[in-house]
Amino acid sequence: MMKTIFTYLFYLISLTIAMGQEKSVLEGKISHENEPVIGATVQIPELNTGTTSDENGIYRFTNLPAGRYELVVSAMGLKTIKQQIEITDRPVTLDLKMREDVLGLDEVVITGTRYERSRKEAPVVVSVVDKGLFNSTQSFNMAEGLVFQPGLRDQLPERSLLPDTH
Repeated sequence: MMKTIFTYLFYLISLTIAMGQEKSVLEGKISHENEPVIGATVQIPELNTGTTSDENGIYRFTNLPAGRYELVVSAMGLKTIKQQIEITDRPVTLDLKMREDVLGLDEVVITGTRYERSRKEAPVVVSVVDKGLFNSTQSFNMAEGLVFQPGLRDQLPERSLLPDTH
């Protein structure tokens, strides 16, 4: 009888400890002009974790340890949101409204580093090339237009993308 009571007591204490170590949930809805943002990337860089929003703009993280983190939300054509969040032992709901990024819609960034970076975070000088350069140089393809940028050259040894000038 005493052994059965100790066994039940042991299970009760174990369950209580396990419940006390429960990790929290972060969830919410991402919208733009009252419409859900589908496929937005939602990341917590400090925890090296991320997810995407579903067809209703809903995102959800589970098993998050308590602490203060930066939440980074990005979607094509919309401004990236960086927001500090505090995860506790209770579920956290955070709905976010994104704004359009009209300046970042029509540019391509080509970098000489191994890792993708935004133009503002690049450790090297970055030139922005718009369609005006290609029109003014009468370029038929990107390689021809980029020849006019300082520091860039054609890297194809067997054949050049530029017309033969001989």
